[in-house]
Amino acid sequence: MKPKEIRICENPRAKNIRMLVKQDLILYVFIPLKYDRRMIEKLILQNVSWIDGSVKRLFEKQQDNLRLLEKHNNEILYFGEWKTFSKVYTKSFIKKELYQYLLQRSLFFSSLMKVSFSDLKVRYNKRVMGSCSFDNRLSFSLLLFFVSYDLIDYVIIHELSHIRFKNHSKNFWNLVGDFCSNYLEKRQKLHSQIMLYNELYLRYFV
Repeated sequence: MKPKEIRICENPRAKNIRMLVKQDLILYVFIPLKYDRRMIEKLILQNVSWIDGSVKRLFEKQQDNLRLLEKHNNEILYFGEWKTFSKVYTKSFIKKELYQYLLQRSLFFSSLMKVSFSDLKVRYNKRVMGSCSFDNRLSFSLLLFFVSYDLIDYVIIHELSHIRFKNHSKNFWNLVGDFCSNYLEKRQKLHSQIMLYNELYLRYFV
């Protein structure tokens, strides 16, 4: 299955070429500045099986999500549980509910992990569920409202670990594992559902 289109994106910080098929089924090719564009077509041809396979998997996942949403018509995931959608579930409502949980659990885990964060915010991000700045400001995606509590806790632990380690080194993952032993399973489950969470957000809050 072919991508809808191919987009070439120059990245001044890139040292190597990188290809990525995103949820819009478009192939993005990230290249360093002054990269010889004649080599791009050759690289795409060399990786055509991987590209077509990635597009097919994403398309099939989208179809699975559509069927699931049809099954749960007029329902919404409320911290991982399907509930009938209500008019009280406004964007400000879900943001407040999520913020309260995130703050409570971030304070709890930061005490256990002996780290401190300087701020905590919630905003819509369709790809990144959490981030930690260099001055230890935590930011979480509004999509986490749809996520079960145990997976949210993993995201919190992940971001708090970045207060100690501003990378994804072995030491970083060891720290994550100290407070979330099955983090690999939770990380995989969360990533596999992000497209569904985004579909729910677009359905009810845009």
